[in-house]
Amino acid sequence: MLFRSVACIWSAARRAVAVVLAMGAAWVAMWHAQLHTADGFGRAASDVAWSSPTVARLRQAVDRDHRLATAASLRHADRGGTADVRVVGAYEPALSLLATRYGNLLAGRPADGHAVNFQVRRPSAWLDRLAVSHLLAPAQDASVGASFRGWRRIAELDAGLALWQHPSPRARIEVPGRILVEPDPRAAVLRLAELQADTVLLSTALPHTPGARTRWQVTQDRAQVLELDIDTDQPVVLVVRDAADAGWHASLDGRDASWSLCDGLFQAVAVPDGHHQLSWTFHAPGLRSGAWLSLAAWSGLAVAAW
Repeated sequence: MLFRSVACIWSAARRAVAVVLAMGAAWVAMWHAQLHTADGFGRAASDVAWSSPTVARLRQAVDRDHRLATAASLRHADRGGTADVRVVGAYEPALSLLATRYGNLLAGRPADGHAVNFQVRRPSAWLDRLAVSHLLAPAQDASVGASFRGWRRIAELDAGLALWQHPSPRARIEVPGRILVEPDPRAAVLRLAELQADTVLLSTALPHTPGARTRWQVTQDRAQVLELDIDTDQPVVLVVRDAADAGWHASLDGRDASWSLCDGLFQAVAVPDGHHQLSWTFHAPGLRSGAWLSLAAWSGLAVAAW
């Protein structure tokens, strides 16, 4: 009799703990969600999403060699991928540590603060090095006009938005004029404000010839693959202003290529003289191991349920 009573009490206690934990998890999820939906909750989709005419105009303005940035008062940076518009930005939890530093500096915050969306407040060296050619901002935001006096306002869009054009944007793919070595990514990002525009910072030294005659053509450009043909009369460093990550692999003529972190965020590879095929491919680190672990976990659950 005593054993049954203890078993009943233990079972009830477990159920109570499970209910409390479930309610706590639900509360945390709702609290976190409202932080990201409070501004848009109850508003029409046209107020927070790009309309078809806006998407068409942005596609026309922002070519594949540049990116679109958004003003601090907007949170449209996440929508570029779904609209096939190359943008600067990502959902905060998806930002890497390297990218977080750029986002913070663009937003006027300490470099190592909490991750933020790429909220642009003013022109800067960090904005330029992200290969930004246009800025999307509220049409009535006077501070944007004051901060971006050197940019040209080229279009009025739906939902009270305006499009501003950079006078001389730098390209997403380029051969720099001069390279310096800075092994610390944080120090590299902070040093960008004082560097000449044609100078880049590499984490490791790579052979480079300033003034070399170099031509390249992109043959494939997708989310996980970038391929190009390149001709150069002397060894050079080619910079691709896409965020570096452990999953990227560079190859030159089918063999592993020497590459370095550039400006604390991007990828740079050494290219010898001659004609070459250069490619970057991305494979998510741990994807295969994670798939096997997930399969094992689901198998265990199935066995336990049976």
